[in-house]
Amino acid sequence: MLRTLLIFALCTLAVLAGSPLSQATTIRAGASAAPAGYGNPYMGLISRNVLTTATLFDSLTAISGDGSVQASLALTWTPVSDTEWHFGLRPDVAFSNGEVLDAEAVVETFRFLTSPAAARYILAREASGIASVAAIDSLTVSIVTKAPDAILPKRLSMLTILPPNAWAELGPDGFAETPIGTGSYVLEDWGKALGRAILIANPMSWRAPEQIDRIEMRYPLRDPATRLAALRSGDIDITLNLAFDDIADVRAEGFTVLLHPLPQIRALVLPNTDPNSPLADVRVRQALNYGVDKQAIADVLYQGAVSPVGQGSIPGTVGYNPDIKPYPYDPDRARALLAEAGYAEGLTLNAEVEIGQAQNMYLKAAQDLARIGVTLNVRTVVAAEWLRKYFSADLGRADIISLVWDSGAYRDTVRSIETYSCDKPNPLFCEPSLMPALHATGAIFDLTARDQALQDIMARMHDLAPALFLVNHTNSTAAHSSVENIVLTERGLAFEKMRLGAKSP
Repeated sequence: MLRTLLIFALCTLAVLAGSPLSQATTIRAGASAAPAGYGNPYMGLISRNVLTTATLFDSLTAISGDGSVQASLALTWTPVSDTEWHFGLRPDVAFSNGEVLDAEAVVETFRFLTSPAAARYILAREASGIASVAAIDSLTVSIVTKAPDAILPKRLSMLTILPPNAWAELGPDGFAETPIGTGSYVLEDWGKALGRAILIANPMSWRAPEQIDRIEMRYPLRDPATRLAALRSGDIDITLNLAFDDIADVRAEGFTVLLHPLPQIRALVLPNTDPNSPLADVRVRQALNYGVDKQAIADVLYQGAVSPVGQGSIPGTVGYNPDIKPYPYDPDRARALLAEAGYAEGLTLNAEVEIGQAQNMYLKAAQDLARIGVTLNVRTVVAAEWLRKYFSADLGRADIISLVWDSGAYRDTVRSIETYSCDKPNPLFCEPSLMPALHATGAIFDLTARDQALQDIMARMHDLAPALFLVNHTNSTAAHSSVENIVLTERGLAFEKMRLGAKSP
């Protein structure tokens, strides 16, 4: 370990020799909180996490804005059978501590991700279909899956490759405090006391920053109003998740505002696994969908920046079905379905949603449902409690929890369908008749045929109403006009591509 730290120190000095610290180009980003889990990259891909995971780490592959697979630590990926892929690694890549990125590092990473110790991490699920990983030579890795998986290269874009020696020595908790990766930046300080995490350019990275060599991540700026105030005062240069009703004013003030529609669908899962629950009846689930005015949610709460949905994806996602329309707002139809199901007098349901995740939208849904005789009691819970319920499917007092249809990670609907299927460990919604068709998509390597197969499944999911479909998620990015080339990837802001020009307003 000492040797690798010395290597890193020497490389850093070499870079700084011709570049005094006073000349460092710093960008200041506002975040709602420190990353959950700090530098542990397997905790999840939520907005406050991706401000750092995308800067520090790399995966074997990456996903472009159009959903295609791009090279990252792997330059090539080739299926050699229905269940085996060979990945050719990028040569001459090192972690920021000097450890070499080679086939053995990849093998050790997946050995951990497929172990019981990784089961508590939400992203480890992406490795659950892997049967074995082996080094063919120093730059070639064989990955064998338990069943055919045509989108394995997409799944692997979610899984960071870690330095095996440092991970073994530090353990997950120690590594979270002192993360080590191959990304464009390295952590200098989490800034826990001052709320200013500092990241500096990684002199050993294969993807060096174009201009920005220092990032200050300022937190906690918990609500949009606080982040906007920091932007207006010049305390930060860029932030995510601006309030939608502020967008017009902020643009008028000369700031840059970018909207990024994401294939992440806001929804309330309607579990059907308890035969005694009203939600086991498809008519009740459909009634709830007819009973909410989703267009009003999009127009009023989100100022038209999002769209009502009737499926778990948006255009540009593999498996998106253009023939599926959102459930129309039809209170009369909703009441008729409830009456057919034996609930003419209405019913009461308890919903729990993760705190900070669009509570106003769920409260608006509850107001609409009250008009068809459904009392929806909405309660907010902290992330840890929500995660426990999600993983265990033990909802306690709740009948319903918030659950995003997330195809955003690799723009493929199979991921979101799996979440709403019998394949999820401890499923919340399970329709056994869907599973043969879903499993068959893993062996369809032809993109056009696979897209059609997933569209057919999505049509069936729409009719089954496993969720109260609401609207898609749109990320808003606000920045001073001096910030150029703003790129928001599925893993977060690409600081290494940004540039700072003349100071703005």
